[in-house]
Amino acid sequence: MEVYNVTHGVDIDGMSSAALLVHYYGLPLNNILFINYDESRFPDTMKQIGKLHARNGLFVFSDFNANDSLAPSIVKLFRSLRDMGNRIIWLDHHPWGDATLRAISPYCDLIIAGENRYRCGAELVYKVLCKGDAFGDRLARFAHVSDFALKGDSAAQDALIKKYSLAITYFNLGGFRRCDAHLRRLVAHLAKGEFRNSSVDSAYKGYIAIMKKSLDRLMRTSLKTDAGRHSIAIGFSRSLNGNTGCGALMGRFSADIALSVDTTPGKMSGSLRSTGGVDCSVLARALGGGGHPPASGFNIRKGSYDFSRARERARFVEDVRSLSKKLYGR
Repeated sequence: MEVYNVTHGVDIDGMSSAALLVHYYGLPLNNILFINYDESRFPDTMKQIGKLHARNGLFVFSDFNANDSLAPSIVKLFRSLRDMGNRIIWLDHHPWGDATLRAISPYCDLIIAGENRYRCGAELVYKVLCKGDAFGDRLARFAHVSDFALKGDSAAQDALIKKYSLAITYFNLGGFRRCDAHLRRLVAHLAKGEFRNSSVDSAYKGYIAIMKKSLDRLMRTSLKTDAGRHSIAIGFSRSLNGNTGCGALMGRFSADIALSVDTTPGKMSGSLRSTGGVDCSVLARALGGGGHPPASGFNIRKGSYDFSRARERARFVEDVRSLSKKLYGR
């Protein structure tokens, strides 16, 4: 049976999920497809899956949650896959809406989905589909620490996780095909236990080279606003890792929620982080995205705002402020 993996393409958890399948099942690298919530990327991945014309295979979806807006497209695809005799497993640890879960579940042979505070996507793949051994324990732990933003087992591990996160961000700055090639090479290294490698080192250096300019732009456009019971720090930049941007905003302002907006044309999105038990995923879902209570994100529809204009940035801030007041109360 041919196995395919459709995994989240923007973080260590998604890469580790794929690497586990490569390591234990010999999954061909070309059978890995990367997915995220980008308004161009998601349809592109759906088309790639359809063009495989796969029959009697197994599709493993990992570390990616469907939301209400994506569900119809996924159901249509799944009907086609099932008609060609394929089996479907979905393993995810993000919050799902009840309606979306009901719509997609009938097409899955196995689905584990919903907020999981104990296991990330890679850990679900490992526990459900792979045999336990030292290699799997190490890779699953690596993914767990990174995805739940925990303190690592050592300073060296913390530094390595940061390097991987920024390298993945750098790869995603390129076009889809170019990005996928880099991400597959990264998965291949992880599948061999080669945590330290030249691909990640090179990408990390590339990201660091552009990060200072991006951070400067973020700080110049940043502000703190009241959003009902909570305060939100918001800044605008381009090509900035979500953790980096939100961390900088949290460092400058004493806010409950940080929102780093990526204004890159065609890739506009928002990264949310929160402290003090505030659930920023509530805001992310209301904006069409999703994630976890302390770390979430969403995409911004093309044409919604012209972020090059100060008045458009102010309009976005007011829209977020008004929505937050409704969601969190005054």
